[in-house]
Amino acid sequence: MMYRSKTYYIQCIFLLFSISALAQKTTVSGKIITFSDAEAMPYVSVRFENTTLGTVSDASGNFQLTSDVPVKNLIISSVGYIPQKILVDDIREKNIIIRMEEEVFDLNEVTVRPDDSYIRSILKKISERKKLNDARYFPDWNCKLYSKIEIDLKNVKRLPNKKIMKQIDFIYNYVDTLENSERVFLPVFITETSSDFFHYADGTETEYINATKMSGVKTNVVSEFTGKLYTDVNPYNNFFNFENVNLVSPLNDYGTLYYKYYLRDSAMVDGQKIYEISFFPKYRQTPTFKGKLWVADSIFALTKIEMRLSETANINFVREVVYEQSYKRLADKYVPEKEMFWADLNIQKKDSKLLGIIGRKSIVYSDFQYIKSVDMPKKISKDIVVAADAMNFDKQFWDSVRPFALNEREEAIYAMVDSVRNVPIVHTATDIVEMLMFGYKELGKVELGPYYYLFSSNKIEGNRFRLGARTTLKFHEKLRFNGYSAYGIRDNAFKYGGGVQYFFSKDRRFSVEAQYKHDYELLGRSENALNEDNILTSMLSKRELSKLNMHDNIYFQIDKEWTTGLSNSLQFSVSKIGISPYVMFFSPDSATVPAVRTTEISLNTRFAGNEKTIMGDYEKFRVGGSMPVINFKITAALKGVFDGNYNYLRLHADIHDRLPLPPVGYTSYLVQGGWLIGDMPFPLMKIHEGNESYSFNVYAFNLMNYHEFVSDRYASISIEHHFQGFFLNRIPLVRKLQFREVLGAHYLIGDMDTSKHKELLFPEGMISMNKKPYVEVFVGLENILKFLRVDAVWRLTDTKMSNVNKFMVMFCLQFII
Repeated sequence: MMYRSKTYYIQCIFLLFSISALAQKTTVSGKIITFSDAEAMPYVSVRFENTTLGTVSDASGNFQLTSDVPVKNLIISSVGYIPQKILVDDIREKNIIIRMEEEVFDLNEVTVRPDDSYIRSILKKISERKKLNDARYFPDWNCKLYSKIEIDLKNVKRLPNKKIMKQIDFIYNYVDTLENSERVFLPVFITETSSDFFHYADGTETEYINATKMSGVKTNVVSEFTGKLYTDVNPYNNFFNFENVNLVSPLNDYGTLYYKYYLRDSAMVDGQKIYEISFFPKYRQTPTFKGKLWVADSIFALTKIEMRLSETANINFVREVVYEQSYKRLADKYVPEKEMFWADLNIQKKDSKLLGIIGRKSIVYSDFQYIKSVDMPKKISKDIVVAADAMNFDKQFWDSVRPFALNEREEAIYAMVDSVRNVPIVHTATDIVEMLMFGYKELGKVELGPYYYLFSSNKIEGNRFRLGARTTLKFHEKLRFNGYSAYGIRDNAFKYGGGVQYFFSKDRRFSVEAQYKHDYELLGRSENALNEDNILTSMLSKRELSKLNMHDNIYFQIDKEWTTGLSNSLQFSVSKIGISPYVMFFSPDSATVPAVRTTEISLNTRFAGNEKTIMGDYEKFRVGGSMPVINFKITAALKGVFDGNYNYLRLHADIHDRLPLPPVGYTSYLVQGGWLIGDMPFPLMKIHEGNESYSFNVYAFNLMNYHEFVSDRYASISIEHHFQGFFLNRIPLVRKLQFREVLGAHYLIGDMDTSKHKELLFPEGMISMNKKPYVEVFVGLENILKFLRVDAVWRLTDTKMSNVNKFMVMFCLQFII
């Protein structure tokens, strides 16, 4: 009886403990807003003190956090704002409002402890030990990665049309409107990835993606923006590139030129003394951050960093860039633990009420370990390898591999984004953006376009109308047809073209295509110039375009990407270049030659080093690497094959790159050269890229006439430096305009074998360069009204000829960050 009594009491005690434990479950939810203007704050860190439980506020500032163990305090923190600690027992409401006050320093009253030289010595030691503390330089290691990317449309307004609102009314079950506002944040895309990551001691890396899932609106716009989230942010770098803007890292070796640093505090953490350092931009307009970093004494390794883009940085359309990285101690090193990067893009940088787009990337590193070289997997040529069954895992699997559970809102997003994709109004809005950016209007299995080819004019055809179309993924995932037809009012004739392309795999690494066209073409047109049948070409031409030839061309092409950044194209083509009223072909005895026929086979090799690509529908968006892009093309003409009349060999090579030269901007260049071996008429030679429009072309010779120079040996360089406001940002009144300086030059030298190429007479005005260079220089301002670039261009050679321009003011439209 006594035993039973004891057992009964013990059971009661355990039951009481169980009830007590259940009673300790704590759920806190609410909204985080700014103290000054009550604007929602996305991506604010929220966590229970002394636990690993945490989350971040969503795009509307909302959060929810639950703990099954006793907790005391709620910690809320964000870069640039005063952290808050709230006693959980004091929270009386389920949904609380937290107002964050911006962290403001009166720099005249800040005392740097213990002195300025002390903090400089800390920064110096951090710089000296970068290679010891940066994981890129560690011996062979691997870890597991979990990554998540979410993209939201921001400031989607409620529409007064009730019929339209019914289409998207369901989204309000998943997201909240801002307080006293009709604006919402609408998630449109989310993806998760689980992978094994291997880093080799020589700096190469391979990621094996074991599982991936994505949901939502998958368009070229989303793909392109997703590519921006792959920005390589490494705090140990001096700079990191975001859309060609070199953002200055707080750990720059010469950081004191850009930042003011303040030693805020030091504390012992797990037996290690940690310094807390704040940093702020030293000058307005410079692409810098404000925030905090924590660094371990004696080894001077980062343990954590939080930074937010300075609101005064001279960067277009980017309202916010926030980066956070935490590290954990492993033996004598601090290794990556968590990383968060998000970007907020608006048409108007300072106006948060306009439609915009927000992207967030989160990465969690786990099971970090050093591995002996002999145990590392054999290196392969691919940076990323995707398992064949990577998309075949269920919800239970994802619940098991996530380092933290999705909250209720995130769980609902997967259901919502797929629903949003099928909503007519959202589909229509997406189509409009796609059309404006890429030129095509989708109509289910077919899309029409590009719209900018619908109308143009030239001296031969007069007013020209064109209609084109191509199939979409809804027609076939691997097969794509395209075609167009055009009609000229003056010549009263149709032109046309079309073809088919087939992709052997979903990653688009291997494809074949066949294309045919019967249309007028400008010989010697720059590949970067607007097409001759573009409406802008007609509007911006200095004179009515006449130097066109009828071109009948059919080609078959095989494209193979062997690995990321290395690809080949093999093409077989048959061409007939015919005469036109303004470009006639005459033999030396003045007889008219109706056409030039050639049959060619060519092989192009492209190498782009550590370039990354993001898949669109059929297209790939290239996320540039740190290495130059190199092309080499060899073309052989086959006489007697399909009426080809010539034997010759054409060699061409080019290299282009964008070199970051912070803090004075970046330099872009294109170097190219070629050699034509054999005898051929002038239409098959190198007709150098002129420009007879008011639109500035970076890689053409802007004050050279069309068909002015021809060569069979040539070399050229186009170079320009973008100062990105380095000088103008220092002029108090001018810097408000946010103009940016550009300086550049184009140089070309060519020659030809005068004993050859005599089958056809050169047209009037076309000559050989005879080893005499062509040079033009230019100076310009870009970022005028954020979209316009204006250049003053001077021609320095052959200026005495009456039919050339020695100086012009030209412009072009740009969309730059």
